[in-house]
Amino acid sequence: MSDYDGGGMSGVLAAQEIQQWAAQAPAGKPAGPPPWWELPALLVAIVALTCVMSGCSAEKAVTGESDDANLEMRFGPAAYAGAESADTVLRAAMIPYEQIVERRRKFSIPGYATLAEVGFDWPVVTPYQKAARSETGPVLIGLHWIDAQSVEANRAVLEENGYLPKMAFNQILDIALTSAGMVRADLYVTQAFHLLPLHQRSESVPMSHIHASFDAITRHELTGRRVIALGDAAAAACRKHGVSLTNVFHPGARGRGLTHAEKGRVLAQVLVASR
Repeated sequence: MSDYDGGGMSGVLAAQEIQQWAAQAPAGKPAGPPPWWELPALLVAIVALTCVMSGCSAEKAVTGESDDANLEMRFGPAAYAGAESADTVLRAAMIPYEQIVERRRKFSIPGYATLAEVGFDWPVVTPYQKAARSETGPVLIGLHWIDAQSVEANRAVLEENGYLPKMAFNQILDIALTSAGMVRADLYVTQAFHLLPLHQRSESVPMSHIHASFDAITRHELTGRRVIALGDAAAAACRKHGVSLTNVFHPGARGRGLTHAEKGRVLAQVLVASR
């Protein structure tokens, strides 16, 4: 994960149900609306989706102040009340993980490298998921995985881990995980932008490119999940696509005047609240 931080679904299940009813209509008989006794299931699906989607604007932000009072995050299970109730309905609308991988493989923008071009076209959305691909845990969204030049310089380490353990972000995440009593396998880590800058992690990526990648790939990873956006760019992409999120500063970003331990403590509190 780089240290640098630079469509609606409400009618999906209803449309699928209607198509199924139409397909089951007797030959030669027009497919009308479903019979009255089948309407409750349809209504339940619509109501559940409406309840979840109506909460997408609810967002929690975490500051980076270093004093103990401000580091005490005001998050808890109540912040996610009702999220599990519609989880089954939302997951029914998800596309298979393998299809998301294929979307990533097909996505490209001139001026960036793809994972295939740097030799990391693994059967995952991002190589980081070798270590962090929980099906139920919190989702961490960063900006991008790494830059192409750093891949060449650290190929052996990346092949072993899927990430760079000595990178500041990962050192801070280690602190947070230890404090929260978790491991990387308890998380699902992905990025808003699934291409690689060519030369430096800090290369600027236009928001239009980030939104294009998020729309094609990342949003499909997030259905029914508890999302933690790391940094402003990832948070902006979530907001644009109607994803409910907790927004925390990117732990690897420079300039906040916090120690690794302080950043780790903030992130640990967010992780605990998002389990």
